[in-house]
Amino acid sequence: MGFVYRLQFKSLAVAACLAALAAIARGTLLLASYRTDVARLEGASRAALERQLRDAAADRMLARLEPDAVGIAQAVQAGDADRVRALADRLMSDAAIAAVEVRDRDGRRVHAASEGDVAGAGPWYDVDVSLPSRGVASAIESPGTLRVRASLAEVRAGLVALDADLAAARRGELRAQLMLVAGTVLGLLLLAALGAWLVAARFRRPIHSLIRSVDRMGEGDYSRPVELERRDELGELADAVERMRRKLRQTTVTKDYLDVVLNSMTDAVLLTSPDGHVKRANDAAAQLLGWSEQELNGRDFGSLVAPELREQFQLAEAATETRETALVTRNGEAIPVSLSGSTIDAEDPQFQGVLFVARNIADRKRAERRIRYLARYDALTKVPNRMQFQHLLQQAIARAHRSGTALALLYLDLDRFKDVNDTFGHAAGDRTLEILSERLTRALPPDATVGRLAGDEFAIFVENLPSDAG
Repeated sequence: MGFVYRLQFKSLAVAACLAALAAIARGTLLLASYRTDVARLEGASRAALERQLRDAAADRMLARLEPDAVGIAQAVQAGDADRVRALADRLMSDAAIAAVEVRDRDGRRVHAASEGDVAGAGPWYDVDVSLPSRGVASAIESPGTLRVRASLAEVRAGLVALDADLAAARRGELRAQLMLVAGTVLGLLLLAALGAWLVAARFRRPIHSLIRSVDRMGEGDYSRPVELERRDELGELADAVERMRRKLRQTTVTKDYLDVVLNSMTDAVLLTSPDGHVKRANDAAAQLLGWSEQELNGRDFGSLVAPELREQFQLAEAATETRETALVTRNGEAIPVSLSGSTIDAEDPQFQGVLFVARNIADRKRAERRIRYLARYDALTKVPNRMQFQHLLQQAIARAHRSGTALALLYLDLDRFKDVNDTFGHAAGDRTLEILSERLTRALPPDATVGRLAGDEFAIFVENLPSDAG
C-alpha cells in the first residue's frame, strides 16, 4: 500500500513540477514581452513630454523676456551700454536664467553675462529673442537679438513627476501580471494534480494485485497464478512475476523433495562450504549433535570434532576419505562416528563445498569392546580366562626374571562342585563360582592375579615375592 501511495505522490509531484515549469516559462516570456513593450512606450512618451515641456518653458520664458526686450532694444539703439548691462543684470537675477547675450543688428556682441561655466552641455536650453522695434525711435525693424540660456529645472521636475507616475503604473501593472501568472500556475498545478491522480488511480488496483501476489510468494505460496491482463508496462511486469512464480514453484518442489530425502536418512548429513563452515544439516545431524539446523549453520565443522582429535583432523583429508573419529554434542559428549567425505565440484561457487556423512558407531564400539573383553576374561566370574591368564603369567615370569624377584603359582580345584550343580541347579553353581572369585580377589594381595582355567578350576599367581621366600 505504501508503494502505491508513494507512486501517487511522486506522480503528483512530477506533474506539478512540470506544470509549474511550463507556467513559469510562459509567464517569464509574457513578462519579458510586456517589459519590452512598456519600456518602448515609456521612452516614446517621455520624449514627447520632454518636447512639450521644453516648448512650454520656452513660451513662458519669451513672455517673461518681452518687457525687458523692449528696454534692451531702446538701449542698443541708443548705444547706451550701461543701460544694456543694467537690464541684462536684472535678467540674470532670475534664478531660471544662467546666461544673457545681447547682439546688435550686425551680429556684434553688445553685452554678455553668465554664472559659472555654461558653455558645455548641461541642464540648459537657449531662447533667442529678436529685439522688437516697437517703441524705438527709428524706423528700423529690429535693432538686434537677445539670447538667454535658461535652466531645465522646471522641465526636469516635470520629467521626474512623469517618471514617478510611470513607476507607479509599472508596479501596478506588474502586480496584475504576477497575479495573472500565479493564477495560471495554480490552475495548471490543479489540472496536473487531477491528471496525475487519475493516472495513479488507474494503476492503483493492478499494482495492489501485483503486491499481493509477490507477498504470497514471499510467504511460500506459489499455487495461485498472477491474474492481471494488461497491454502496458504493468502487463509485462505481471507476466515477469508469473514466470518467476512458476520457476519458484518448480524449484520449491525440487527443494522440498531434496529435503524429504535428506531428512529421511538415518545417517547425519552435513554440507559445508569449501572453507569448512556448515551450510546445511539434516534432521539426523541435528538429532545426533543436539543442535538445531539453524544453530549448526555457519559453524566450523572442525569445532564439531572432539577436542582431543581436532589437531589430527584435516578438512582436505576428511573430504576425500572415510575415517573413524568422534563428534562432540551440545552437552559435550563425544560420540564415535564413521565419517565419509565427498568434495562437491561445481562451476557456480555457491554450490561448491564438502558433503559429510556421519554414522553413529557407538553401539559397534561397545560390541567390539565386549568382544575383546570376552576374548580375555571369563564372562561369569569377571576374572581372566585360561588364555589371558597364561599371557599374564608369561609377562609376570619375564618381569620376575628381570627384577630378580620370586613368583608363586597356585592351582585351585573345587571338590564336589558337580554335586552343587546336580542338587541345586546350574544357576546355583554359577553363583557359587561368582562368590568364590569375588572372595579370592578380595583376600589376595594387589600383586596377585586370579584366573579361571576351566569349569571349577582356578589358578593364582602372586608377584614381587622375595627371592629367598621358599
